[in-house]
Order: sequence, then C-alpha cells, then structure tokens
Amino acid sequence: MLTTEEQRQEAGRLLSLDDKGLELEEVAMALRIADQSERAMRELEELDREFIQMLDGRYSTEDHRPEGPLEGPNGQPLGT
Repeated sequence: MLTTEEQRQEAGRLLSLDDKGLELEEVAMALRIADQSERAMRELEELDREFIQMLDGRYSTEDHRPEGPLEGPNGQPLGT
C-alpha cells in the first residue's frame, strides 16, 4: 500500500468534516505552514551568517586577500 493506516484514518476524518470543520482545518494548516516557513527562514539566515563569517575568516589574512577590488556581474566594484 502507498498509504499508512494513520493516513487513511486522517483522510476519512477530513472527508467527514462539515463546512465549519473544513474551514478550521484550512486555517490550522495555514498557521502550520507559516510557522514552518518562519523556522526555515531563521535557519537560512543562520546559514548565511555562518557562511559570511567563514568568508570573513578566509579573507582576513593578506595571503588570501584577492588582488584588486571585487567586481559585481555588471563590472561595478562591490562594496561601493
């Protein structure tokens, strides 16, 4: 089977809901998705911070500092 017994029971419960119950489930699902999105965004921000710290440490010595200014995709110097 492609579904578990628990999934089939949950599907049956959802199908048996009246309009008010369906609306309640929809709002609860939207809140759960919003919460998951918030957590994912915090994790991505933390990864960004760690990556930037890693790059800062990598280029903190003269041996690893790139020669000349860093340029963006349009040829403009970065950080100006």
